[in-house]
Amino acid sequence: MPKIGQNLQLIEIYNPKSRKQKLPKCDWSFLHTTARNFVRIVDSLHKKDYVIGDIKPQNILVDDAAQVSIVDTDSFQVRDKAKVYRCHVATEGFTPPELLGVNTSKIAQTIYHDRYRIALIIYHLLFTRHPFDQGTWISGDEPSQVDKMKQGTWLYNSQGLLQSHKVTIPLQIIHPKLQELFKFKKCFNDGHNDAIQRPSAEEWSAALKLALDDLISCENLTAHGKINTHKYSATYGKCYWCERRYILKVDIFGPDPLPDEFIEPDPFEPDLFEFNSFELELKPDDTPTPPIQPKPPTAKQTIGGLLVLAGLFCFFATPSGWVAGIILGIIGFSCFSD
Repeated sequence: MPKIGQNLQLIEIYNPKSRKQKLPKCDWSFLHTTARNFVRIVDSLHKKDYVIGDIKPQNILVDDAAQVSIVDTDSFQVRDKAKVYRCHVATEGFTPPELLGVNTSKIAQTIYHDRYRIALIIYHLLFTRHPFDQGTWISGDEPSQVDKMKQGTWLYNSQGLLQSHKVTIPLQIIHPKLQELFKFKKCFNDGHNDAIQRPSAEEWSAALKLALDDLISCENLTAHGKINTHKYSATYGKCYWCERRYILKVDIFGPDPLPDEFIEPDPFEPDLFEFNSFELELKPDDTPTPPIQPKPPTAKQTIGGLLVLAGLFCFFATPSGWVAGIILGIIGFSCFSD
């Protein structure tokens, strides 16, 4: 058996903070390639009638050339003629909804269960985190991640219960074919209740190949020059990572910028953004305006106030004092004018 060597766990690849430290030259093309190499392995296993079962980031290793290895293979489900050696292991967050709460050691799994899991892995690579842990819940108590998976409730199928969070990477920046497999055809929407609708590893591989061929390098100029790690979909038409960098003042694929570093900034549109708060400590753009404190009265105004009070006393307290009261009031009010 070949030695795997110095590889990183998948979580160290899709997590932006870890990736910057351990693989600083990684770009979006690398993540697409990693995803494609992963699904090609899964496709080969499925065609030999293996079910992986316990697919999770800890069991997927990646080297600096985006080559993928899958470990802990002793938990694979294996068929030997009529005999099925089942997968007894399941990981919360990477289990399809129909198996949640089920003792997997008692059932024979299918490739359709794996298909749900591989979509979760691809989503993590392209969008930095779990699809059922995205967005802001806007009505009542938010269900747990597992409950949302059971219900099929995620940002793009929430019946208005979820809104895009400020830092969520939007689905529309990936190639349309990948959007189709996630949302329209079918994994988390149609494939929620009908497992057969879930895209196969082979379909994901073909879509990722299209997406890779569609990626182009960013030509925007910054104070640092061009950012070589900015790759984006030509179909999307502009560099999302520059948009994100310009508005958030952080960059998951490049050095942190200065606020005015763009030499010729595009007309970025902040309203398109829906960001996700992975380990980035974002500061609000505006600090609260302190309340205006009243100025203390001047000595002249203090004397004026005393004269007005004396005038009121003379006016009301003595029958013949109304003339003196008016005079004192006039002199007192004149002390308040500039």
